[in-house]
Parts: sequence; C-alpha cells; structure tokens
Amino acid sequence: MKKVWLSLLILGFFASFLPSNSSIAQNDQVWHRTDTGMWAADVRSISIDAQNHDTIYIVNNGTVSKSINAGATWQRMPVGMTEEYSSPMVIAADPFNSGHVLLGTRNAPLYQSLNDGKDWHPLNTGFPYSEDTSIAFDPFIPGTIYVSGIFQGVLKSVDAGESWVRLGAETLGEHIYGVVVDPTQAGTLIAFSEYDIYRSTDAGSTWAYPPLHVFRTRTVAIDPQNSQIMYVGTDRNKIAKSIDGGQTLTWIGDQFVDKDITSLVVDPSNSNKLYLGTADGLLFTSLDAGVSWAEINQKSLHTRINTIVLEPVHPETVYAGTNGLGMLKSLDSGLDWQTSNVGLHYPSVFEVEVDANNPDTVFSASSSGLFKSTNAGLTWQQVDTGITGSSISGIAINNQNSQEIYISSYGGGIFKSEDGGSTWFSLNENLPYLIVRFMTLNPTNPQIIYAEVRNLFLISTNGGLDWSDYNSAPYIGAIADITVNPLNADILFASTINGLMKSTDAGLSWNDTSISEIANNVVFDPGDPNVAFASSASTIYKSIDNGATWTASAVGIDPASWINNIVVNPQDGQVLYVATQNGQNGVYQSLNAGALWGKYNSGMPNNNVGFIAINPGDPSLLYAAPTLGLYSTKTWDYFTCLPVVSR
Repeated sequence: MKKVWLSLLILGFFASFLPSNSSIAQNDQVWHRTDTGMWAADVRSISIDAQNHDTIYIVNNGTVSKSINAGATWQRMPVGMTEEYSSPMVIAADPFNSGHVLLGTRNAPLYQSLNDGKDWHPLNTGFPYSEDTSIAFDPFIPGTIYVSGIFQGVLKSVDAGESWVRLGAETLGEHIYGVVVDPTQAGTLIAFSEYDIYRSTDAGSTWAYPPLHVFRTRTVAIDPQNSQIMYVGTDRNKIAKSIDGGQTLTWIGDQFVDKDITSLVVDPSNSNKLYLGTADGLLFTSLDAGVSWAEINQKSLHTRINTIVLEPVHPETVYAGTNGLGMLKSLDSGLDWQTSNVGLHYPSVFEVEVDANNPDTVFSASSSGLFKSTNAGLTWQQVDTGITGSSISGIAINNQNSQEIYISSYGGGIFKSEDGGSTWFSLNENLPYLIVRFMTLNPTNPQIIYAEVRNLFLISTNGGLDWSDYNSAPYIGAIADITVNPLNADILFASTINGLMKSTDAGLSWNDTSISEIANNVVFDPGDPNVAFASSASTIYKSIDNGATWTASAVGIDPASWINNIVVNPQDGQVLYVATQNGQNGVYQSLNAGALWGKYNSGMPNNNVGFIAINPGDPSLLYAAPTLGLYSTKTWDYFTCLPVVSR
C-alpha cells in the first residue's frame, strides 16, 4: 500500500511524456476513464430549500451539485474557486430567499450565489481564510447568518453576508466545529468545539462560561419542539443528553461507546424519533428519545456517514450523505434505502494494485470500497463482502501466491482472502487495535507483514497470526510506505512524514537518511538494484549506492508541485513516472533515469493526481486517479459509466 500524505483530498493520477521532455501535444490523448462499475460519490453537506423541498444543494467530490427533483438527478454547479488547496466544505440555502445560497470552504473565502447556484462570487468577511465547518441562517431574522470554522471561531452577519463580525473571540477561541441556532427560542445559539459546548441567549453577544465539557464532541442536535432538550454525538464517548438547555448532562447509547458518531438529528414532527450515523457506515434510529436504538441499514455500508437531513414537511423522507456511496434516500423513515446519485457517479480512488503473476487482475480501493477487475481495468466488480471499517487503507497481493490477498482498513483491522478476493476473514485476534493506517508485505518473504496500527509500527512474521511491536519505529504514526532493498532483504526504507529512514536489521531499529522532508515512496531500478529513486513532497531524489546517499534529480518538475509518488518501468529503469498536484502539473515522465522530466497529461480531466501505478505485465499501461474517477493509458471501445446501483 502506498499512502499519499495529502489525505484530506484523496486524488489520483498518471502520465508520461515525449522524448524531448516537453509537454505532450494535447491532440494526442493518452488518458482514458476506466472506472466502469466503480460507482461512487462523496457527499459532505446537504441543504434543502425551505421554500421548495424538491430543490437540494450538496457538496460532493470537491464541487457543488443541485437537484430540482428531490434527488432523482443532479447537475454540477461550478463555483470557480482558484485558491491553492481550496475545496467546498459546507452549503446552506437561505430559508427566506430560495435563490440565496452560501458555500463554506477550506482555504478560500465564503462564496455566495444569488441565483440558485448558477453563479457564485466570493464574500469578503474581513477575516483570514479558514476551514468552514457550519453555516446557520437565523430562522427568525432574515439576513442574519452564523458561520463557524477552524481558526476563525464564529462569525456573524446581519446584512445577508455583506459584513461580518467575530463573536466571543476570547470565550470561544478559534476552533469551532459547529454552530446551531435554536429553532424555537430567538437569539439562542449553541457553538461547540471538540471538548466544549457554549450557549448564548443574546444572539452571540455573550456566551455562558464556563462551557459544558463533553469529550470528543462531533455533532449537536436540538429538539425542534423543545429546545431544552439537546443531544451531543461524540467520537467513542456515547451520547450526551440534556433536558435543561445544556446545564446538566446524562449519558445514553451504551452501544456507541466505540463508535464515531458523525451525524445526529431529531425528527421535527416527533421528538421521540432520532436518527444517527457513524463513521463506519452504520445508521440507527431511536423511537424513545434515545433510550434505545435500532440499526436500520442491516450492515455497515463500508463508508462514512457524513450527514443526515430530513425533509422538513415530510420527515419520513431521509437523506444521508456518505463518503463513497454518495447520496442515500429513504421514503419510509429509514426502513429501505436507495442510492440517489444520477449525475454524481465519480469514485475517489485511493490505490491500485496489479497482480504481478496475472496482470489482467487489478484491485482498486476507492471511496465505495474494494473492487476487482479481471480485464486490466475495463470493468470492475465490488469484492469487499466481509470487510469492515470506514475505509480501506492498504492492498497487498502475495507475489508467490496470487490467491492470497491482504486488506487493511481504518477501524476494521486486517483481512485476508485465500481465493482471490471472493471471500475474506479477519486477522485481528492478536492485533492490538483495529485502526490500521498502513500495511504491506515483504516481497521476498510474503509471510512478513509491516503495518502501522494506531501509531504503533508492527511486524508479523507468520502472515498476520501474531504481531510484534517495535518501539524504535520510524516517527510513530506517520508511515507512508516501506520498501525492501532487492539486494538485501534486511535493508528497509521507510517513507514517513518526518523523512526517509533506513533499517539494516529488518526493521528492528531505524536511522535517519539525508532526506528529512516528507517522504512518499522508494523504487529501485530493476536492471541495477544499486540505483534507487525516492519521492518527497517537493522533489525527486536519486541514489546510485544502494540508498547510502541521495541527490536531487528533478530537473523539469515545477518546484511548486506537491509530489505524491514515483514508479519505475519494471522492464526499463530509464523510464520513470511521477504523480503531482498543485500548479496544474499532473503527471511527469522521465526517459533518462530522472535526469530530465516532462509532462504527460493529455486526456486527464484535471492535473491534480494523487498516485500512479504501473502494470508489470504491460508497462505501457498506467493507472492514475485524478480528483474524480480512475484513468488509464489503455484505449477500450467504450468508457461509459454504468448506472449507480443500490446496495
């Protein structure tokens, strides 16, 4: 598994360039979409127009989409953000003006549309760019808006966004995860950080202090019929409930003690009815004000539930935005669900692994789960039944027995298949934690597995049955990749957030190398194992002495690029490819062992590429994942996505 450090924007890529190392001619298309069957969409935020409930706005896959038919179909509404590393985060429609929509962002200003999302323009709040976490329109006073964010606290506008003031700077601090307006008491607000909940009864002029302390707060819901009742969803700390406006708390929901609660809402027509979503894809409902809970989707969806929204007039219509399945919709209070993704079917692909013994067999981890292709990526079939956790963090194929495949997941642990991915069983009996951020096999001895498990560097020497904790691991909690030296299996290179580290005793101890910046991966020249290449965040390094020393080798790569990973042609060590983002540079190729680089991006929808993979059986076949979808350099007869299907 090769992890990319810019994980909040999981991207993908691939490229090559002309021998002159100049940009390839744009009429020579080399990249083609290749994710048929890999349906997906990431829905982060949902807002229903209060005056026309068939009109819904969502933030999905780094953009904004709109439906005018209650989610039956969607149309993208380009915002036009140009700021570096910017992305939409949260959206809200004005309850008094259905054409007025606000969009909160990361690393960009607030954006506003006055014509139903057709056109957008930035708003100058007078404060530095932040990561906006919530937008709340005051239901009593038109034009009054509250926006919370990381690094900005809570901002308020009383003139529909023309001017802004910061509320409670000394009391609230900078890191506010959300602001909620009391739907029944004018001027009453709740603002919450990760550990504190603040209450104001004068529209934010003052805040009660000291705040209410709740560990790992994730979401807050106020009963629309009785604002004295409040629920607090937490990360692995159950649910806190208050019946006196937040003055005191009781704890409910014992079954959520090990769950990350991401969304919690109260039915506006029935105070006893609640909905809850978790980071590992579970949906629950309560019919007795939180005393008991029943799971309503039967099994984990293998994806994060980002948000739950109820249709205001017909609350039996429930929308759930997910981190891979897109929009889910239920018309019967959650008993039955269907996907509602026409127009949204673009997966975010994290990783591609090709079977070295059968190059037509390819596995891909995406925001929708684990997929397998038996025709080199032409079509895909989902193969993750039995795998749990919120997202897949690693794929490893035994190069001595292709039927053996290992999968790691965030929150689910490690799983193994002995039949090529048809069935899976867990290897978690002796695993200390289930949060696995990284996992890979030793290619010389596939019984040796390296894993980062909740900030611990672990090694198994018997195929995952037992694990040893190595306290001298490279910079705990920050491993992107581990590469085994082809000349000596005891020599390992660990790419970490703190630089490239080297072990000469099979991982028992580690030492720094001259590469001290963020390192992504290492590859060796197949024809000369003394020659190695390392990708860091800002450049490419080359070693000609088996990794003892390293020198920069990135002529032709834009210095502004963020480099994600490097691959080498397994049949020709002169040919290298690099995936980059930032600066619209995309994929680079070198035909002379890294001496000079050029772009190779024709056909890619954008030039933000998160990783690249190469097919060992056909090195001309490359796989790359831009912001949306999966692309390859092979041309098939068609590349039309199949319709999104229900799970």
